[in-house]
Amino acid sequence: LDRVFNILHGGPGENGVLYTCKLNTVYDAAAGTVTMDAEPKLVKYRYTSAHNEEADSSGRWGMENSAVAWRNYLFFTDNAGIMQCVDLNTMELVYANNLDDDSDVSMVLEEDIPSQTFYLYTGCEYDELVRDLGATGPAYARKLDGLTGEILWTQEFTVSSNGSVDGGILASPVLGREGTTMEGLIIYNVTAAVKDNST
Repeated sequence: LDRVFNILHGGPGENGVLYTCKLNTVYDAAAGTVTMDAEPKLVKYRYTSAHNEEADSSGRWGMENSAVAWRNYLFFTDNAGIMQCVDLNTMELVYANNLDDDSDVSMVLEEDIPSQTFYLYTGCEYDELVRDLGATGPAYARKLDGLTGEILWTQEFTVSSNGSVDGGILASPVLGREGTTMEGLIIYNVTAAVKDNST
């Protein structure tokens, strides 16, 4: 526990900057306490892409979701749909994937220990300031390979957006617990879904 806490604290900001600092924590197991003496030095990671620059009238870079980490890798998705994996040891980009649209979803991480890999579950909304497709558009639920960023599956939902409230996936999914009837399932809440009444 002490080793995990003592490395870095990292957090994305809605200004499009990822900040990290060393916490210098000490875990006292007998007392059940954790103390820290954070260093004042912050390390910043900044980025840009053509997709970010073209989104909205003046570009979009901010991150509204909480980051998720696996070992030395930190993952987040931004307001233009760019999902990134950053190595916290070097503060360099490992990979990035364009997931199409604004995401407020804090990704869910599922570790596959026998395969020495892990998966990320995420989703996006339909924001007409990022993709102007009219009053309705697609939102996506996705599963990704955490080591590579490869999209393993996608489920599309048609949702509405009225300019002030975006439809789609706005909350983190729930992963079914192993050993229960929910094992193997992932649950997404979809807002403002448009039903197909043609059938």
